[in-house]
Amino acid sequence: SSKDDGGNEAETASYHAYQDELMVFAGVGRKVADCVALFSLEKLEAIPVDTHVWQIACRELDANLSDRKSITPTVYRMVGDLFRTRFAPQAGWAHSVLFAGDLSAFKPDVPGGEKESKAKRSSAKSKTTPTKRKTGVASA
Repeated sequence: SSKDDGGNEAETASYHAYQDELMVFAGVGRKVADCVALFSLEKLEAIPVDTHVWQIACRELDANLSDRKSITPTVYRMVGDLFRTRFAPQAGWAHSVLFAGDLSAFKPDVPGGEKESKAKRSSAKSKTTPTKRKTGVASA
């Protein structure tokens, strides 16, 4: 879309330019810019990266990323590139599915997740089962 037809210039921005355009707004960083781009501007190459997505990338795409101490701009770009390389042209949606599947609330709905969730609950119960205390009335 263009300004002339009522569209938004950010919609036509290239992958590298949309972040810069969105980050001019107060409080908008790389992740928020990528969220807006993916969910509102249909930029399927946008990968919002946070610690959860970084952990997914380390576990599923490249274990070498776990050597990094934090999500620097370089690590952010590396994680996005891994998703784009592996899941193009639907990288943004692959990110969303993997992210949602990794949430504990969805574990029972993920194949293998129900057994895992039950085992964790069972294990947690056995560790936290309270022991009965003797209660009595002190005699005077």
